[in-house]
Amino acid sequence: MRAWLAACGLGVVLGLAGGPAASALWSTNVGATGQVSAGTLAVSATVTARDVTITNDRYQTTQVVQVTNDQPAASGFAGPSGLGVVIDPVAASGLGSQMSVTVWPVAAAADCDDSSEPPSGSPSAPWTSGLASPLQPASPHASAFFCVRGYPTNSTPSPSAPASDQNRAVVAPALGVAADVSAEGSQSFDPTFTGTARLGSFSARAAAVGPTTIATSLIYASFRFTNGSPGNLGRPMSPSDTCLNFSGGDSTIPSGSVLIAYTDACATSSTVTANERFIQLAVPGGAMQIRADSSVEANGYLEADPSGTRVLAQTGNVDELRQVWIGQTTVSSPAERQYVNAATGQCLEAPAASGGAFSLAPCGTDPRFMSRWFVALAG
Repeated sequence: MRAWLAACGLGVVLGLAGGPAASALWSTNVGATGQVSAGTLAVSATVTARDVTITNDRYQTTQVVQVTNDQPAASGFAGPSGLGVVIDPVAASGLGSQMSVTVWPVAAAADCDDSSEPPSGSPSAPWTSGLASPLQPASPHASAFFCVRGYPTNSTPSPSAPASDQNRAVVAPALGVAADVSAEGSQSFDPTFTGTARLGSFSARAAAVGPTTIATSLIYASFRFTNGSPGNLGRPMSPSDTCLNFSGGDSTIPSGSVLIAYTDACATSSTVTANERFIQLAVPGGAMQIRADSSVEANGYLEADPSGTRVLAQTGNVDELRQVWIGQTTVSSPAERQYVNAATGQCLEAPAASGGAFSLAPCGTDPRFMSRWFVALAG
């Protein structure tokens, strides 16, 4: 028997952890087959942040959205509801406009963390466009879980993707903010989510602001310049009495020489030698290579070794991301820079004292991550 009825009291409740609940109420004429009484279709959702900070060495953010079928047992509706989440579009300015998002269902909240890989074919879109998840069946009082991965547009949502897929040389300049070390290179936006439920001709949805802010950290305005001989002296802010130097010869620099901080390298007279002067060379995408002003120009390019514990002199190769550096201005006057390695996303860090070797580490606010550059005289 086919019966047409007015279904009253379609209540929808969406609650977000740490944020206010939102509710909406609909009454509508719907078609139903069989003997069905007026019923209630209800949905609720919570958002849990796994990691919502974008750094130079980690571009992804991860949130878990749990959507629950709150349909009462006496609602008169039979069968499971289809549950989903809608990631609402953001404004076409600010950090959100530089981000894309992908979403996929998981069996449980524990299956979504910052190391989770989105399955092939998961829907994705710029955050400015918004995105809807596939619907997942859920019986009354059961939940569906969705993993939401944010990532800079032109990058990748996969945390295990090759360094080349992260495209740091292009992405970092787009994310960087004005030089102000006290602000710690941060900008942010607040995503919003909508929980949805569907059962036959019935549907319900409600939205609320997400409880977790997505932000960048220590990503500053980028700079790039080129200069020729006689090159520059690079002086870390700490130890402030040292400058960059390659261990090894003066006129030629053997491959594998270690980049060190050395007091004698800070001379500004004509005694400055080739392993103490450095030239910064532009590469496509807004980054640079840095090499010593050696008479043998094939060697002396700063390259992070695979372990990330040292920086070595190697033969120049613009396609080797471990030789590509992203310059960021942390303090504008006088200019202080940090150098981010395009392969690892880590910063060049000075040693604690003269004679020690430079290394790579997650970018920080310590003066050992900052440097100033001065014109040097050729020897």
